Amino acid sequence: MIVNRNAVVLALALLVTGLASAQSTSETTASKQNDTTTAAQPSNESPLVKAAREAAAKRDAGSKSRRAITDKDVKSSTGKLIETTSKPLTPIRTAEDVEARMRAERATEDAKKQGPVIAAKAIETAEKRVAGLEAELRRIEETYYDEDDPDFREDVIEKRFEETKTKLEKAREELEAARAKTESKGPTTP
Repeated sequence: MIVNRNAVVLALALLVTGLASAQSTSETTASKQNDTTTAAQPSNESPLVKAAREAAAKRDAGSKSRRAITDKDVKSSTGKLIETTSKPLTPIRTAEDVEARMRAERATEDAKKQGPVIAAKAIETAEKRVAGLEAELRRIEETYYDEDDPDFREDVIEKRFEETKTKLEKAREELEAARAKTESKGPTTP
């Protein structure tokens, strides 16, 4: 494609003159607008800044003077005054509070874990006590038959026998209670 050089030069010349004339017309409109606005505004402001200045001027011109509300105004008003009280804020938990709560929770968890162990130890202790009292009761009975003095038998050995027998009954009741307590909790899983 062959382009005529003269045609290109002519098109460029027309374009440049068109731009120059457009610029001169915008300068004349800008000068007219500058005449209508205050002299303090610079001529190279963007249209957005100009629009903002105009809106602010309209607001200031149409606004009423501001008035401060005093106690006298409040007292003379007919509206209801509602006073609200705020609820007291819950205290913020400190690190010590959180640590104490965690220690208490751990202690209850440990107690739950140790419950079966403690119950087993209580049963074992009760069984040992019952076995010891039964052995002591047999020994006292043998002493009774081995003793030749009837006064010593009646005064000392029989009293000791009755005391040991009462202790043995109480120990058997405690053993049964400990076993019943363990059985009522049901089987435990480790």
